[in-house]
Amino acid sequence: MYSGNDVDLTKGGELVRRIVGLPLNFGKWEGNHYIADFETQQMYFLQSNEHSVLIFPPMKEENLPILSDHAKQMIHRYVSVGHNTLIVLGGPGSLEFINKNLFVDGMTTLEPAWTRGPYEKQETTVGTPYQPLPVTLPNMMNHVHGARKSSLPLEAKSYYETQGISVVFSIDYQEGKVMFIGYDYSDMSLPWIKTLIAGMEFAD
Repeated sequence: MYSGNDVDLTKGGELVRRIVGLPLNFGKWEGNHYIADFETQQMYFLQSNEHSVLIFPPMKEENLPILSDHAKQMIHRYVSVGHNTLIVLGGPGSLEFINKNLFVDGMTTLEPAWTRGPYEKQETTVGTPYQPLPVTLPNMMNHVHGARKSSLPLEAKSYYETQGISVVFSIDYQEGKVMFIGYDYSDMSLPWIKTLIAGMEFAD
């Protein structure tokens, strides 16, 4: 899991940590389960993983991580080789992180958007870990954001959406996937907890 300074380690990020069951190290987000800097030896090992998941908790829009070209290349390799899944959680800031760091063609731009919800499950969930999930996901007091479907690349699959706005989608990235889940995990929500857990199963 990403644990940089732009992640709220006390609320949304802390809730995500508990959901995925990662332990603390002497009360801190430290150890092999976490990565705060993509220029370290840890990332060299990570990019060689297979069938694993790297989670980016909700990030602050005003303080997004700035990745070097070298760091971007390692993340691209992690996602594209080894059937790994990169899961990005949150709202507009998290979409901007994807735009700046995960699209290599420079042409694709996910357009942030909001709609009231609830968000309806799509046929694309059939045969995926999302198939057993509820038929709708709740709005959760306006803490859910998404991207306009018209801005998604052709290889994207929208799993939950309404009014042309997708709040849960994946983008095929050669052997792996980039997954976006548009809830900021500011509070407990069983449907959204199940959505995150199911998203991790795509790497199996």
